[in-house]
Amino acid sequence: MDLLPEASVVVLIAMYGAYRLRLRPWDARLRGWAHDQGLHLLSFRVAWFYEGPERFVRSDFQTAFRIRVCDRTGRQRTGWLLFGDRRNPFVPADELDDVFWDD
Repeated sequence: MDLLPEASVVVLIAMYGAYRLRLRPWDARLRGWAHDQGLHLLSFRVAWFYEGPERFVRSDFQTAFRIRVCDRTGRQRTGWLLFGDRRNPFVPADELDDVFWDD
C-alpha cells in the first residue's frame, strides 16, 4: 500500500490553505483601499518576483499585487499595487507605496 499519492494531496491542500490564510489580512486592506478610491476590487493576487513594478529590485520589505478593479461607471482597470519601501525597512510593509495602472 503506497501512501505517497494521499500524502501528496494532503500536503498540497495544506499549502493552499496556508497561502489563503496569508492573503486574508491583505484582502481587507486591498478592499479598503479600493473603497477609499471609489473602486470595487474584483480580484487580486500576489505578484511573482519577476512580475510587476520594480520586479528585479523589489526587496523583502515590499509586496506587490496584481489587481483588477471596477469604477462606478463600470469601467474595469488592471494594475499593480506596491506596498512597503525598498530603501527603508522601517516603513511598514502594509503601507501603500505606489499604484501603477496598465492604461
